[in-house]
Amino acid sequence: MKIWDRLKSRKGLTGADVAAAITVIVLTVGIVTMIYVNTLNKSKDNLRYANATRIATSIMENIQKKTYEEVLAVCATNNKVEQANNGKVFDTNILNGYTATVTLSVPGTPDVARDVTVEVKYKTSTTYRTITLNSVIEKELMDIANAPDISLMNGYEPLGTTSYYYPVVFDTSTTPKTYTIVTTDDINWYNYETGKGAIIYKTDTNLPVGTKRNYNSGDDEFLYVWVPRFVTNGSSSLDFLYRASDYKIVFDNSTNVIGYRKDRTQVSASAWASDKNPFASGDGLSGVWLNVKTAKTSGGYSSTSAEGKIVALITLLRLAMPG
Repeated sequence: MKIWDRLKSRKGLTGADVAAAITVIVLTVGIVTMIYVNTLNKSKDNLRYANATRIATSIMENIQKKTYEEVLAVCATNNKVEQANNGKVFDTNILNGYTATVTLSVPGTPDVARDVTVEVKYKTSTTYRTITLNSVIEKELMDIANAPDISLMNGYEPLGTTSYYYPVVFDTSTTPKTYTIVTTDDINWYNYETGKGAIIYKTDTNLPVGTKRNYNSGDDEFLYVWVPRFVTNGSSSLDFLYRASDYKIVFDNSTNVIGYRKDRTQVSASAWASDKNPFASGDGLSGVWLNVKTAKTSGGYSSTSAEGKIVALITLLRLAMPG
């Protein structure tokens, strides 16, 4: 007789019926509990995975922001560094329960590039897992000085007016002297190794490449020369600096690869103290555009102003300006 029939007949349930019902209930609760626990563990595992991925990504992004030598310095011991449990590596905090390892490949000859492997290990509900990212770092290739910042050209005017900026090349062998609009990749535009500065011409007219103009002193107001970041102690020599940093551009001749930079040589505090230094530590400038008219006549600028200091350095820079 079925349980329902027993109830209708008021004969009650047998012990076997009760045991069967309890068994069903226990099994159901067990299944629900197992599903809940598995779901909870899965959620925790997903969170740990997301954290591990974020840590690995942050480390790799910060490595790419570092110089070649800075990365090598952190991984100086066996080309490797490891941090865990609330430590920090490459400016990234390592959460408790995670271990981050950064490994560099063995240096080649010359030592100008390394493979980078970032591994973040963490424990799931059942085992250990590792997030792995791979990339490459390279020693910087450089010019003798910071290249001109061309963001000021092609219609961009920081003062808010509508103007065009064009790179120009001067021909001083003609009478009158002429200057021709060129492209930014023209090999004759500038050469700071020989003292030829990059000059741009500001105009309200859209001009095609190849346009030639006769030079007159009135043009100085519309001509600008790029002064790369440098430092000097007021002597007859200067050192160009790398990007917006406080480090000198020094080439590594030992690599036999032209253009690779050596370990950085930091500018001394006394060098910044010179009255002839137009730049300052931490000012964020890789160089400045200086008006040619201002460069020739420093009237109105004190020797303590940034532009006044640049004017004082024009002769020292040996920039090939017109006139």
